[in-house]
Amino acid sequence: MNQPTRRRVIASLVLLDALGISLALVLAYWLRIASGLLPERAFEEFAVYLKVGLLIIPLWLIIFALNHLYDLRRVLVCLEALIMNRPEVFVGAANQKFDAAGTLTDDTTREFLGLYMKAV
Repeated sequence: MNQPTRRRVIASLVLLDALGISLALVLAYWLRIASGLLPERAFEEFAVYLKVGLLIIPLWLIIFALNHLYDLRRVLVCLEALIMNRPEVFVGAANQKFDAAGTLTDDTTREFLGLYMKAV
């Protein structure tokens, strides 16, 4: 994954986390205060709750970052995604695609490797 793509993915993760935290705070306000499901308690207006929420969101994002939730390699490993460093290539059934001298004999694999090396 190139650097601009990596930055876009991380920015998307941060934005989605901020949105999720915001929705959780609004839902918590509604459940505690506006819904009437819980006994009434003295509480500030929604505007004050919103200001406090604007302080809480960056705090949670910092906690997430300190716990490496935006480290893509760790995230992908936790998702059990196969991760290869460039320019490594995984060749499945390699024992059938190379001869005893180590020469690649499979045309499909040779074509794939040529396209891959051009892309890298």
